[in-house]
This record gives sequence, C-alpha cells and structure tokens, in this order.
Amino acid sequence: MPARGRGARAGGRPRADARRRAQVALTAFYQTADGADVFPDVYASTFFNQTIDIVETKKLVDVELISLYATIAALLAGLGARRARGARAGGPYGAGRGRAVRRLRQTSEG
Repeated sequence: MPARGRGARAGGRPRADARRRAQVALTAFYQTADGADVFPDVYASTFFNQTIDIVETKKLVDVELISLYATIAALLAGLGARRARGARAGGPYGAGRGRAVRRLRQTSEG
C-alpha cells in the first residue's frame, strides 16, 4: 500500500477539490557591463515557464480566514465607536467639534 502524504488519497494523488493551476514564468533581466556605452545592451532570459499545480492540504483551523474576520470586526467596532462618540458630542464629527461650537456660541452671546 502506498504511503499517504499530506493532501493525498490512497494512491498518492491529491484531492481534486484541493488543486489549483497557476502559470509561473521566471525571467532574469541583465545588461552589459561595458562602461563606455551610453545605452547599454539589455537582455532578458526566461529560465522557467510552466504551469504548476498548487495542492493545499485540509486544515483544522484556517488562520487566514480567522484573521480576515478579526480585521473586519475591528474595523466595524472602530467605526461604531467613532459614530457613538460623535453622537454624544452632538454632531457627526466627534467631541472636539461640539466643544468648539459651544465656545463660539458662548462668546457670541455674551
């Protein structure tokens, strides 16, 4: 019986639902080292150009998804706190603007 690796079924082949294909091309760019040329010759050489299979193993805990949800929750909590602070101050722009408006009213009235 063949050994079962990560993300593999019996027979050593990856699960069909965990495979993705990606086109990868690695190219090196280089130029001549001749200092006399104003415009040096520039060359490019592609040394790897193939389609590869990306195999992902099934995870017990998906850390990337949890961190994404935590970031969205933190942004929403921050926006909610900012909105609540603005409502207490009597305007949508926060406590500082509310105090400044009150000072202007006091100086203009008295």
